Amino acid sequence: MNRFTLLLTLLLVGTCGLGAAAETNAERDAAYAALFDMNALIDGGTITPHWLDGGAKFWYAKGDTDNREVLVVNTVTGERSDYFDVTRLREALAKVLDEDLPGTGVPFASFETGDDGHITFTACERRFTLDPKSYAIEESMAAETEDSPTREPSDSMELPSPNGQWLAVIRNYDLYLETPGGRESLRLTETGTEIAAWETYGAAWSADGAHLLVPVYDLTDVNEIPLVDWLDPAAPVSEEPYPSADGATYRTHLHHVSVAQASVTPLNLAEAEFDNFTPLGLTPDGKAFLLIRTDRTASRLDLLAVDAATGAAAVLISETRDTFLGGPCGLYSNDWYLTPVGDDKHFVWMSNRDGQYHDLYLYDYAGQLVRRLTADRFPIFRIVSIDTDHRWIYYLAKPDLDDPYSRQLCRIDLDGNRFRQLTHATGRHAIRLDPNFTGFIDNHSDADRPPCADLRLCDGTLVRRLETADISRLEATGWTPPERVTVKAADGVTDIWVSIHRPPGFDPNFRYPVIEMIYAGPQWSIVPDMFVRPEYGETAAALSRLGYVTVIIDGRGLDGRGRDFHAFVHRRLGQIEIPDHAAALRNLAKTRPWLDLDRVGIHGKSWGGYFTLRALLTAPELYKVGVASAAVVDLATTIGSPIVPYMGLPADNTEGYAAADCLSLADKLAGDLLITIGTGDHNTPFGQSMRMLKAFNDADKDVEILVLPGDNHWLRGSSFPRWQRAMRDYFMEKMPPVALGD
Repeated sequence: MNRFTLLLTLLLVGTCGLGAAAETNAERDAAYAALFDMNALIDGGTITPHWLDGGAKFWYAKGDTDNREVLVVNTVTGERSDYFDVTRLREALAKVLDEDLPGTGVPFASFETGDDGHITFTACERRFTLDPKSYAIEESMAAETEDSPTREPSDSMELPSPNGQWLAVIRNYDLYLETPGGRESLRLTETGTEIAAWETYGAAWSADGAHLLVPVYDLTDVNEIPLVDWLDPAAPVSEEPYPSADGATYRTHLHHVSVAQASVTPLNLAEAEFDNFTPLGLTPDGKAFLLIRTDRTASRLDLLAVDAATGAAAVLISETRDTFLGGPCGLYSNDWYLTPVGDDKHFVWMSNRDGQYHDLYLYDYAGQLVRRLTADRFPIFRIVSIDTDHRWIYYLAKPDLDDPYSRQLCRIDLDGNRFRQLTHATGRHAIRLDPNFTGFIDNHSDADRPPCADLRLCDGTLVRRLETADISRLEATGWTPPERVTVKAADGVTDIWVSIHRPPGFDPNFRYPVIEMIYAGPQWSIVPDMFVRPEYGETAAALSRLGYVTVIIDGRGLDGRGRDFHAFVHRRLGQIEIPDHAAALRNLAKTRPWLDLDRVGIHGKSWGGYFTLRALLTAPELYKVGVASAAVVDLATTIGSPIVPYMGLPADNTEGYAAADCLSLADKLAGDLLITIGTGDHNTPFGQSMRMLKAFNDADKDVEILVLPGDNHWLRGSSFPRWQRAMRDYFMEKMPPVALGD
């Protein structure tokens, strides 16, 4: 058999390997498209509990409209029974509707139970009330509101005072106090503008309703970017605020409002040093507002108590780092730092000040440390809840340092004793504790293990497995579970993790082209830690279905493996990631000869688009084909919030920003590149891609581009399948998925 005949035979066989049944392109492409929504191919396995009798029981629904069941479960014993007599329910509803109902199960998935025990539900777009004793059904009517005067909608959400006497309302960017019903209105400010607007988002009332903390979000000095509506024949242009790393960011100005005096007083909270304020509510006595302030580089964070009556501020806790405050808590979700204990005296504070990992500390509301609760055992992800009566803290953590992808539920008491790991299955756990802390629902899965739902007591005792997903429709697409392995990073010492997705009919005697799915943004890892990893895992599964081996790599500098591991990226984004990823691929191939490193492609979006460019421009000997979507190309001119905490300000790190720039590397392009971008992208603006194209033009480099008119960072409508097809066709043209034997 000559080479042409062999090639033709393999093309006809497709991605299933020699000896497998032939597959049409239409069948392959349909499976590829379907894998971008894996959840739609999975039946069951995850439940949402609706607690009854204070948590002694709960109900949940399972199945679809054809065969839905609603089950009620005893939290302690796990005994299950039908919530409804389905036959009586369907007959009663069909009589009211005067028509037969489709399917055979409960004709609704949710309902509300009133104080009288009657159940209200929606079916056939109509509201009904059911007496569960007699199964009498009546159609519900919307409540009449004739006594309520008609009011114009406010510019932002109304914020009612705790005593119900006032509403804080924003109208035309200014602050008003109004009585419920709108009969009385008091304008408090006249300074609001579109770029310096008063807001109820982030505002808070004192417990007695006499004082109010209100922010102004000030965009006065923030750069703007033009967004052109190319779908309008007139091509109107709007200017959107864009706080780039090399420009000003928005500022939060906080104000104290006295209702009795109708006065508004700005608070002096050292705002010149801090850019962000996160309100956390009131102290338990209602006398002070709690809030967190952070500086722009995320190297300092303060917990403040602001006196509700006077506006005077006191610093309760201050956190500082030479690099940055690690993890999502330090960069994006400041409200996770503080969790009230519920005893009106204490709160739990999360910090990695004393070690590699976040630990828990018990404080009082005067800012005095009572005790350290955990001792740098392993990464703590977040607190789930605190059982005040029994003095337990429930939290998600990563107890196995050899497996950074398993998040387990743990608990420890408020004295820092009696630690216990409550779940043990690998992967990610989503926990729903009952209100009385008797038991909890554990929805969990791993990349190679389908979702399932367990009922456990709060000491971790398994009561019963409630549900396990049916993945037969997913398997029918040719999907196979990925393999998670470790390899050495570029330093030859550090273990980093890789997820390997094989094509259907995988044959280790063949050599397969490789596509890396990359993100590499330092905020989080993307190696799948649950059965369906949205976007990244789904894209890797879809591309593998075309006949490629796809890989996902988490290199050094990511969150979740300790403070120093994360801080490795500090001030050198763009310099360390691709060397780690390239080393991982080469180390994988040493023991997996079926990886064809002469044919390596790469795809990513946003941060992943940036690193797709970095791969082709800094490691062209390895990466030959790339699809870069919504790519950042110049860190200094892109949005600063995910950049500055890791890189510092451009003026303070000129060498780091210069090394991270893709524009200056355009002449290094040797492979094939497709850039995709939406013209309405607010996150990585259209201009970023245009500047990259200009650099390629100047370097006499040919690239291809797919422009998606009007689309933002997240594609919608017809643009998403269009983007899917473009990526599929580009890889298959430039790097055909044909496995040629040695």
